[in-house]
Amino acid sequence: MAALLVSVSCSVLQSGLAGGQVSGTARQPEVQHGIDTYFTYHCQAIGTIRKWAETEVTQFKALGANSIGLGFPLFTASMTSNDVFAWTSCKGGTLRTPPPWVLATVVQIAHAAGLKVVLRPLIDGTNLAKQNPHNWRGKLEPTNVNMWFSKYYRTIKPYLQMAQREKVEYFAIATELDSLADQGNWASVIAHCSHLYSAGKLEVTWSWDTGVKKLLWRSTIFGFDAYPKLPRASLTATSNQLLQGWDYLLWHRPSYRIPKLSAATISEIGIAAQDGSYGWPASGGVPLHGHPFNQQIQATWFTTACAFMKEHKLRGIYFWGAWLARNNGSLPTGPDPARPNNIQPEGQLAIKKCFTGK
Repeated sequence: MAALLVSVSCSVLQSGLAGGQVSGTARQPEVQHGIDTYFTYHCQAIGTIRKWAETEVTQFKALGANSIGLGFPLFTASMTSNDVFAWTSCKGGTLRTPPPWVLATVVQIAHAAGLKVVLRPLIDGTNLAKQNPHNWRGKLEPTNVNMWFSKYYRTIKPYLQMAQREKVEYFAIATELDSLADQGNWASVIAHCSHLYSAGKLEVTWSWDTGVKKLLWRSTIFGFDAYPKLPRASLTATSNQLLQGWDYLLWHRPSYRIPKLSAATISEIGIAAQDGSYGWPASGGVPLHGHPFNQQIQATWFTTACAFMKEHKLRGIYFWGAWLARNNGSLPTGPDPARPNNIQPEGQLAIKKCFTGK
């Protein structure tokens, strides 16, 4: 792909290479202790962004993190659109994609603090949910799959080039694109991306609970976003009891099965600090009426995720809930019921214990 000057034609990305998927990848020696953040750009001054990033990185380090998952939005017009684009213009719109040079500033701050970086482009769900609340990136149905993959590659290309310059350790070229998980086009995309980006490892990340076969592709590592549903779990369930529920889903529900589990990373794990969240942890929060704010729900869930990671000897784990542009880059220092999916103080303690044992 280094030889490509402008773009990849649809014909190049039409199909996967025979035998492109493989049964496993080499395991990384260091366990990734990470926290995810989401960077929605609003054309702020670069000095402001630097301060936010420095605050967030300092707090992540204080919790024992050795890595940061840096998510940023890409966009599509509808569930059936064949276009994927980065919205970097400061004219119009409310959510924007940070340009590569802005994102590089955050990467540099993380590296200076000793954190490894995972870049995670995400098809933002805001536009999709406005059309239908049940829409999300895991159910995309482009009318021309070949064109979609061509546009997707063109969009992530500048970020891959930046990742190569900044020696980013990991780049997630697919995150929760579950409906496209078994498309053979990925093999060609991965082959091209590998030519552009060799400084670190390419990662593919699917949702844990998806009926689409989770393929492991040559030249990539594998991650999954963990939002297992335990609707029968009681509010007083212990971490060990919840862990039994996670393991039951893993071994007894086909949609939760993962090939080469020990080679995988939990790329995202989050839950709202509210009663009732065990049954739908991916919701990000439900009305407080009937579902009271409860930090212990989040803390116990995080403890369970950590135990699951250690039990199955995974490559690492990344906790979700922080947004770079929220509260000047700071995690909440007190209970934050207005944003129950934020990483609450009790959740922070659970993360620190997972990472440091203290």
